[in-house]
Amino acid sequence: MSTFLTKFEYTLRSLKHQIAVQMLQIRAEHPDNVLAILPYLRPGYLENILIDDGRVKADWKSDENVRKVEQIMQLDQWKQAEELTLQESLHMFPDDVLVQFKKYWILQLSLSENQLAHIGSKFADSPIFENCHLEIEGYDNYHLISSIGVPGPPAGHYRRFRHLMIPNTDKLLIFKECGYIEIDKQTRDIQ
Repeated sequence: MSTFLTKFEYTLRSLKHQIAVQMLQIRAEHPDNVLAILPYLRPGYLENILIDDGRVKADWKSDENVRKVEQIMQLDQWKQAEELTLQESLHMFPDDVLVQFKKYWILQLSLSENQLAHIGSKFADSPIFENCHLEIEGYDNYHLISSIGVPGPPAGHYRRFRHLMIPNTDKLLIFKECGYIEIDKQTRDIQ
């Protein structure tokens, strides 16, 4: 951890209260960077957490760092935030991160059809998921969503919309291509 972050954590630790901020934006080169700040923010007030990979130097998948990531994901500040923004940092977290928030904003350099299908299945399983804005740099989003679910209305835009029914529920995921991919969970009409 940098000298600045060490001093900053010391300052935060010396406060007699937690800081009320609505958004945390951090370049998380290491899980310790998140743990140096997040516990000192007021849970429930924090709405959005933005994690930028910061050209990660640490191996977030090492046994020690996996434990630290699990520790981050157990913090009330993390659990009570509503939106998670991952800038080229989806790979730094276990799949469970995709069922913990209502809203996501994900920027990735690349994503396969299988990875998108996996993300969709995690969102489908989440009881609280509402929406995800997903940007994949320089990729054909039409092609990427074409393997998801079935074409959806409106008929004139069949290539832009895909519907994925969620089994045993009245819910579905709508994948919409609009220069990026928008994923929404909605209630379907069952008649």
